[in-house]
Amino acid sequence: MIKISLIISTYNRPDTLELVLKSVLSQAVLPKEVIVADDGSGKETLDLIKGFQAGFPIPLIHSWIEDEGFRLAKSRNEGIKKASGDFIIFIDGDILLHKDFIKGYQKHIQPDSYMMGSRVLLPEDYTKDLISSKQHLVRLWTKGIKNRLNGMKLPGFYKLVKGSQSPTRSVKGANMGFWKKDLITVNGFDERFTGWGREDSDMAARMMHAGIKRINFKGVSICYHLFHPEADRSQLLENDNVLKEVINTKAIKAQKGLNND
Repeated sequence: MIKISLIISTYNRPDTLELVLKSVLSQAVLPKEVIVADDGSGKETLDLIKGFQAGFPIPLIHSWIEDEGFRLAKSRNEGIKKASGDFIIFIDGDILLHKDFIKGYQKHIQPDSYMMGSRVLLPEDYTKDLISSKQHLVRLWTKGIKNRLNGMKLPGFYKLVKGSQSPTRSVKGANMGFWKKDLITVNGFDERFTGWGREDSDMAARMMHAGIKRINFKGVSICYHLFHPEADRSQLLENDNVLKEVINTKAIKAQKGLNND
């Protein structure tokens, strides 16, 4: 059996993280461990995680870095260093999981490949209702959900639809999985990416350069993205330039990644 580590990225959103952890506890198949990759959250998040750790049936590890701005790549790398699984799934701290989310990955993981999944976008009003009621179970037919197809289980559908292989298209880091050995090969996420944007496209590009195939994993491991306002994108132009450099040079290893020696 493949050992799966689940890494959840978070920053000062204990209200949504609580629901995410509840959805993990509802899994038909649990991962080997859960690692919360925390980009500098405060005491409220720490207290929440400690509260869950007391009764969690699997290891729940809190990986924390100093709050020095948006450093998702670094926080994920610190999570990877703590992960003991063979395969690592990454989700965001506002992603609720269908009960068969881990089971779907477990069944369909393939060698020499990474998985890029999709998610259902939940509307603002429904998100507020879920948070206020502390409810993690999503009703797919709730009014306002526009991309319900992403919430329908369609086993085998992903094999029929090749989907984009471009590292700059359809890359959604909220639901993706990699073999740990492949993450080590490409030196993890590139910590040159700070601020919002492009660290996932960069990873996809370097995986492609390393000969690791992308599987567009639609209709199997379902998850739901809680609404939030758009992030600050002031760093996007600089991040775009770094991504262009990686694509043009066909780089495989992150310049500033897991191992910076």
